[in-house]
Amino acid sequence: MEWDDLRFLIAVADAGNIDDAARALKLTPVVVTSRLIALEKALNCELVTRADKAVTITASGQRAVAVAREVAAKLESLATELGGARGELAGSVCVTSTAGFIMRAVKAFEALHAKYPALHIDTMISSHVVDLHRKDVDIAVRMFRDQQPGLTLRKLGAIGWSLYASPKYVADRASSDGHTYIAYDENFSNTAGGRWIAKHVAPDAIGMRVSGIRQAFDAATAHRGVCIVPCYLAAEQGLVRVTDEVVTTNEVYAACLSERANEARLSLVTDALVDMFTRDQAAFAGA
Repeated sequence: MEWDDLRFLIAVADAGNIDDAARALKLTPVVVTSRLIALEKALNCELVTRADKAVTITASGQRAVAVAREVAAKLESLATELGGARGELAGSVCVTSTAGFIMRAVKAFEALHAKYPALHIDTMISSHVVDLHRKDVDIAVRMFRDQQPGLTLRKLGAIGWSLYASPKYVADRASSDGHTYIAYDENFSNTAGGRWIAKHVAPDAIGMRVSGIRQAFDAATAHRGVCIVPCYLAAEQGLVRVTDEVVTTNEVYAACLSERANEARLSLVTDALVDMFTRDQAAFAGA
């Protein structure tokens, strides 16, 4: 069996069809198909079933894909560790998180760019939980403790949330007892802020619901009510903090696949995130 044939199986499993896998590998569909057939002959089993242009991975194929991913990850990890031992940190690392956090993280990576010019750090903004097992990204910064199997977590710190509103809203409500709150819809309800609203705010005090923090800022700036947001993001929004209290917090973790946890370049990027939290602890905590 040719070890290199395993990467063709991985490509087909990720793409779901021969044509897209061929494009990803920068080869022709005929080459990809022939290498798959060669791998099936070597393993003496059917790995994929074909229907028009789509393919379905068989049970045997799923097992082979899992082993293929392990082999690929270990080979990549070995190359990275050996290169790191020589002080040659190179390649790319893709980090994903929310828009606000990525903007902050990019600044923390500037020193790495200067020290390791061959190391490229890419960022991907996502409001959803990106599946690390798909290998689309290398490090995911989670605003919760991810319990998925196969992941290694490193705690970065904690983020404090508090209540904010526009100066005009605060001035207009100076003699009023109650507040109108900007709450989150179901897509954002499981965040620290969403849970606080559900626990502490009566339904009739909610003036509107929004789909994320950016939308909460926009609504608060338009004097629609009080929003609950991470303190470090609110500093540049021109809003007034309604209470000195940090009303809730969420822990922050850097997650990566366990088989890649010792890769030098991933450790270096995670170290930079830890340093950022240590340096800006007061801002993140909402002190």
